[in-house]
Amino acid sequence: MNDIKTVTLNGGELKVEGINGQNTIITNRGTSTVYASTRANVTPDGDGTAAIPPGWIMNLHGTNGTVYLLGTGKVQLKGTDVSWLPISAGGSGGGGGSSGDGVSQAYVDDADASTLKAAKDYTDGETQTAKTDLETEIGGLSGEIDGCKTEISDLKAYIGYTDSDIYGLEADFENNKFTRLAGAVGKEPGADFDSVRAFGGRRRCGLANDGTVTAYYGDDNWSEPDGWNETLHVQEMCMVEQPKFYYKVVPLKTEKIEGTENGCHLRKARYYISDTFKPGFKVHPAFVRNGVEVDKIYLAAYEGCIQDIKSEISSVAYIVADNSQIADFDEDRLCSLANALPATGITQALTRENARKLAHNRGAGWELSTIQSVSATQLLFAIEYATFNSQNAIGTGIVNATETIKTGSTSSLGNASGSAASGGVSYRGEENLWGNVWAWCDGSNIQSNNGKKIYISDHDFVDDKGTSPYKDTGIIPCSANGYISAFGYFDQYDWLFAASDCVGNSSLPIGDYQWVSDSGWCTDIVGGCVADGIRCGIFCRHLGYASTYKYWRIGARLTYFPQNTEEVVSE
Repeated sequence: MNDIKTVTLNGGELKVEGINGQNTIITNRGTSTVYASTRANVTPDGDGTAAIPPGWIMNLHGTNGTVYLLGTGKVQLKGTDVSWLPISAGGSGGGGGSSGDGVSQAYVDDADASTLKAAKDYTDGETQTAKTDLETEIGGLSGEIDGCKTEISDLKAYIGYTDSDIYGLEADFENNKFTRLAGAVGKEPGADFDSVRAFGGRRRCGLANDGTVTAYYGDDNWSEPDGWNETLHVQEMCMVEQPKFYYKVVPLKTEKIEGTENGCHLRKARYYISDTFKPGFKVHPAFVRNGVEVDKIYLAAYEGCIQDIKSEISSVAYIVADNSQIADFDEDRLCSLANALPATGITQALTRENARKLAHNRGAGWELSTIQSVSATQLLFAIEYATFNSQNAIGTGIVNATETIKTGSTSSLGNASGSAASGGVSYRGEENLWGNVWAWCDGSNIQSNNGKKIYISDHDFVDDKGTSPYKDTGIIPCSANGYISAFGYFDQYDWLFAASDCVGNSSLPIGDYQWVSDSGWCTDIVGGCVADGIRCGIFCRHLGYASTYKYWRIGARLTYFPQNTEEVVSE
C-alpha cells in the first residue's frame, strides 16, 4: 500500500507531495511542536493548522497527497483512506486523531472485509497481491507501534527509571552533584555491585592466543601468568573478562559550543547500564566490531610488556626490564603479565603503529586498548562509585615518582578494586588504568587543523585518517589544556567521554586533566603517567602526540575481541 515518508524540517515551511490516500497520518519524531496544514502559508495559530507536539501522532484529513509543514525536527508521513487514527496518538492530536491503545480492531476488520468482498472476482494471483498489500500495510502500522514504544521509553528515561535491574547515575557537572539512580540507589561500591554481571562478572583469567580461557582467578588451577617465571613456559595472557552490557545516556542539559555548527557541551546527564536489553537501550560499542557482536571481551589486567619470540625457540622469553627492550615489531608480541616493567619508548620506537603490530602478532582478535573498551570501563566505574574522580575513589596511583614500577602490585586484589602498598591501583581487575605509564588508545584519531575533530572506528585501525571506516563523531574537543569540566555530546557517540570544556579543578567535577594540540593529526593516550600527579585518572587523556611519537612514559595495553560470525543488524 503506502510507504512511510520521513522528512527533516529546518524551521521553514516545507511542502511534501506524492502521499497516496485522502488523509495523512503524521508522526512527530522531533523534540519541538510541528504545525501541519492542507494549505500553504502555515502559521501556528492559523485556521486549518494542526499542532503536533513532540512524540504525538495525528491523522490530517483532506490532504489528498499534499501536506504543508512548519517547524524543526524529523517527521514521518503515511497516506491513508481511513478517517480515524489506527494507532496510539499519545493524546488528543487533533485532526481526527484517536487516543486508542495499539492497532484499531475496526481498522483491521474493515481492511479484511474489503479484501474478502473483492476477492470473489479475483484470480489467485490478484488475491495474493491483495494479501501482500494488506500485510505490508499492517507491517507499517507495527513499525509505528514500535516507534511509539521507543518514545515511551525515552519519556521514561527523562522522568527517571526505577527498575531494580537498571543501574544509573545522574551527573550534574555544573553543580558538582552526582546522584545514584534506579537499582544503584542505596548501593556502595564493591560487594553491593557483585551480583550485577557487568560488574561482578569482571574477573581475571588466563587467556590463550586463540581466545580459550585456561583458568579464572580463584580457581584451583589458577596460576598468575608471570613474566619472570619462565620455567612455566607461560603461554596465556592475564586478562579481565568483561561481560556484555547495555547502556543509555539521557542528555538533560546541553550547551552549544560557540563558534561551532553542531558542537555541544554536556552539562547534565543520566547514565544507565543493564545486564539485559531494555527498550531504548543499546549494546555498548565495546562489544561490537565491524558489525559483529559478542557476549564478552577481554581487557588487559596489566600494562603491556614484550614477548621476545626469537630469544628461545623452545621456550617463552619476556623482555621484562624496560631499559633493555629492543623489540622486533614484525614478530614479537605484546603481553599482559605480572612481574614485568611495562614496555615503553625508552629504548625502542614504541609508536602507536608499532605497538599495534605487537598486539596483532598475538593473533586474530588481539588489539591495543580501544576507545570503545576504555569508555566501557569508564562508564562502569562512574556508575559504581557515583563519581568521576577515580583518584579519590580508589587511589592516587603511581603518579609522583621518577621511575615506573613493574606490573603485578595488585595481584593479591584479584577481581576487586583497590590500591596496593606500592601505590598501584586496580579497578575490578584492570591494574594501573591511571598512573605509571600512559597507554596508547586505538580507534581514535584527532584532527587538529581547521578546527578540532575526533574520528572514531571500531575496526581496521590506522593512524592519521578521518575517512572510512573512521567517522566524524561531531564532538569538538576543548581547545586548551585543563581539568575537565564537561564532556562533548553527539547522540551517535553518547558513550564517548571526550572533554569539550576544561575549566574544572583537580577535584571537581571530574578531577582529571586533558591535553590537546593545535597542529596536524594526533593520537589518543589515556590515564596519565608516573610524573603527572593529581592530573591523572581514569578519564585523563592526552590528544596532542603524533602517531610517530615515542616516549619513556608511553606504553600500551592489550584487548581481545572473540572471533565469531554472528552478524548484527544496525539500528
